[in-house]
Amino acid sequence: MKAIMAALVVAGLGVTQVAHARQQVVYGVGLSSCGQWRTERQAVTPDGASSELQMMMSSWVTGFVSAVLDLDDVHRYKPTDAHGMQVFLDQYCQKNPNESLHHAAEALMGMLRQD
Repeated sequence: MKAIMAALVVAGLGVTQVAHARQQVVYGVGLSSCGQWRTERQAVTPDGASSELQMMMSSWVTGFVSAVLDLDDVHRYKPTDAHGMQVFLDQYCQKNPNESLHHAAEALMGMLRQD
């Protein structure tokens, strides 16, 4: 069953990549803007913790990265961690506040790709 699901996901990714000029289907906080990412990164709760939305956005990105690595050859990518992802996104989003978090995550994967 897992193999069938993986094949369907890979097939879907292939269609998405071929149709990159067309709309892609993105769910959840990946639709948020980079400007929103920056605002949430600066917001802290009264006890000094990250906002709930910031935690959701960070989780979405780590899930996106995990999915790409699961579906592709992990050896094609430089290793990173959650902090490294956040630093990249902070820099990317400062320069591209109107881009979506999804596009920022794609740029992250492009930067991590080694070939």
